[in-house]
Amino acid sequence: VVGNEPNRGLPLGWISLAGITFAPSLFQSFLANMHAPWYVKRYWGQATFSLNKGVCNLAGVAYLYRRELLLPFSCMPRDKLYFEQSRVSAPYRTRVTAYPAPNGRLTATSNPHEWVSLAGITFTTSGEHGQNLQLYSVWAPKPGFAHPTFYVHEGVCEFEGTLYGEMAPRRFGTLPKECRVKHRLVFYLSKVDRGGRVEVRPNGGMYVIDTWQKRDNRQVSLAGLAFAVNDRKLAGPPGRPGRPGRDGVPGDPGAWGPDGQQGRKGPIGPPGPSGADG
Repeated sequence: VVGNEPNRGLPLGWISLAGITFAPSLFQSFLANMHAPWYVKRYWGQATFSLNKGVCNLAGVAYLYRRELLLPFSCMPRDKLYFEQSRVSAPYRTRVTAYPAPNGRLTATSNPHEWVSLAGITFTTSGEHGQNLQLYSVWAPKPGFAHPTFYVHEGVCEFEGTLYGEMAPRRFGTLPKECRVKHRLVFYLSKVDRGGRVEVRPNGGMYVIDTWQKRDNRQVSLAGLAFAVNDRKLAGPPGRPGRPGRDGVPGDPGAWGPDGQQGRKGPIGPPGPSGADG
């Protein structure tokens, strides 16, 4: 969103942070072939991956001009996915394709001497916890591509798949109740020939925002669409103990209890001393 700063007339840019995902460095491992000099850019993070409960997350930069970056077998997508990633030259965005097993790899439509960022590439490696996305109007899964699917696991809602709509409206799907957001989120995802803006709204609507209301061959890749949701199954860390409460008022005295039973007669004591003579 671009506007003007109040009272000054200066350009004011609003940047969406939705879709920025990364793993802590403690859980990252280098991808294969990272020892080759053409895969390492000085002063930049090397290409790494992390795998946590079936979700693979990539990070770092790599040189992908006419090259393929192999993925480890444990970190391959189930279907072919398209991501819209940053690169070093204009238009500063490029499409990165992730291929499934058994030949899992990354390729990009980059130019010579151009580096591509892998930050934000996130996908699931299994079909567990996955469900089909409810599509809207004439939108349908694109033949030959991953089916539109969403995953809710460990407090994160993640989407995959490619949609196709001929003369389709901007709204393409409806979020399930367990995957709703509190505020509108804006993402930049891959479309037919370039990236595009996709919005997720609190009412459950999912929209592709473009300059034309209707157009043939409208399609959207959902890869890279992920956000946190409230998960009641996840318990947060224990909170600090609260302050002690005030003392309560004294209670009423209890009623007298019944008399106890008479005890047994004790033994006879020794005789006392004799009295004085009169």
